[in-house]
Amino acid sequence: MSLHAFSKADLVLVGAGEGRRMGTPKAFLQVGGVPLLRLTAQRLSSFPWANAIAVVPLGKLREARLVLSGLPFEVVEGGATRARSVQRGVARCGAQWVVIHDCARPSFSPAALPLLLEDLENGAVASVLTRPVPHSLARITNGEMTDIVDREGIHEVHTPQAFLRSRLLSLLGRDVPEETRLFLDAGEVISVHHDPSPNPKLTWPGDEDRL
Repeated sequence: MSLHAFSKADLVLVGAGEGRRMGTPKAFLQVGGVPLLRLTAQRLSSFPWANAIAVVPLGKLREARLVLSGLPFEVVEGGATRARSVQRGVARCGAQWVVIHDCARPSFSPAALPLLLEDLENGAVASVLTRPVPHSLARITNGEMTDIVDREGIHEVHTPQAFLRSRLLSLLGRDVPEETRLFLDAGEVISVHHDPSPNPKLTWPGDEDRL
């Protein structure tokens, strides 16, 4: 797929979380001396998006605009939940497709993006990256291990994710952990690609040291 396809897609970079588990808003977490928001935005800005929107924590517009200075991003404030933040970002979009990516995943594979858009070009309404869970899984109850969970068929769901914007808009409004839940509940088929990169999500203090 040629880079021209990106002109049909808007990008929403989601970095509005409070970072409760990290202990600081992840958008401004320093990774190798660079704020995470800028690090991820720089990698995404190499693609010719129709528009690029960064959704940032409430009350942090000025700081975020300084962090993204020189990069082609419109900056908007997020909401109280991830779902509300995504909704605010998508509301600023006007292209046929929208790609949503979490700021906390700076190590995504750029080679995966054309695969997602190609699915939409071929009629899909949603296309995502997944990766089989490689580790043993345990259920912990009240601080005790109560079960080992069978990981057969269990995959991590990653971003970036690509959607037909009109269909996404028709489904937004519920407070879900991520947008694929809306499509599954609506009975839509979601195209899936193996993520060629481990693509870790920075969640806990010290995660940035493993990049």
